[in-house]
Amino acid sequence: MQTFSIGGIIERENPTIRQLLHRLAGVRGHWSRPGRPNRSPTTSKEWLDNGAADGFNIMPPYLQGGFDVFADEVVPILRRRGLFRHDYEGATLRDHFGLPRPDNTFSQPQKAIAELSSHPVRSATDNWAASGDQ
Repeated sequence: MQTFSIGGIIERENPTIRQLLHRLAGVRGHWSRPGRPNRSPTTSKEWLDNGAADGFNIMPPYLQGGFDVFADEVVPILRRRGLFRHDYEGATLRDHFGLPRPDNTFSQPQKAIAELSSHPVRSATDNWAASGDQ
């Protein structure tokens, strides 16, 4: 696998400052894999197989279309190679990972109120009379 440095880009491509800044602007210090759509899945698989990564964030080089290019051209290659799923198992991320649903802390007070309302209510005077402190 070949790693690209800024110096290497300058040596190989001799870009203008504008071209270099345009190329690096979207990367913001992250690893970038420019090139044909089949290059990213190949490198991604190498990294996953060797424990160098457990997932990836996609940072399109431009908005209003950059992600669409990735989704239309790279995702199908990833799916064919078994690196990107077609469907999810559940309706939520929690379902997808098989995690149990935690108790709703906001429903706990309602439960306590319901339990209290099932007990007979005594007034303060009833409690005073029952204590024998008259």
